[in-house]
Amino acid sequence: MNNNNDILLDALFDKARNESPKTSFATTKERFLADIKGGKIPKMNGRGGAQFFNLKNWIIMGLSATAIAITSVMLLNSTTTNNEYTETIGQAVNMVMNDSEYAIQEHEEHIRQYLEK
Repeated sequence: MNNNNDILLDALFDKARNESPKTSFATTKERFLADIKGGKIPKMNGRGGAQFFNLKNWIIMGLSATAIAITSVMLLNSTTTNNEYTETIGQAVNMVMNDSEYAIQEHEEHIRQYLEK
């Protein structure tokens, strides 16, 4: 089956090679350049190329603006609560240090009492 497809493909290429072009390259080039200069944009997949790129640019700009806004809000809010958070952590560390010092003193007292017996 694969051999048959190869034969058909070769025949198709031979036919295309032997067939004369409907328009020359120079004519096609001139038409294309004239369309570009005239403001016409070639179609892309059935949609206008300018519309597609315009929509894509708007989506990218919108997402970028949203990301910048969210990042700004997060950074501004984090600086106001960061000081409170640091103070709270500092208080917790002081409490733990005081508790650990108290626990060490209590432990040493129990050891002295045990050794005195």
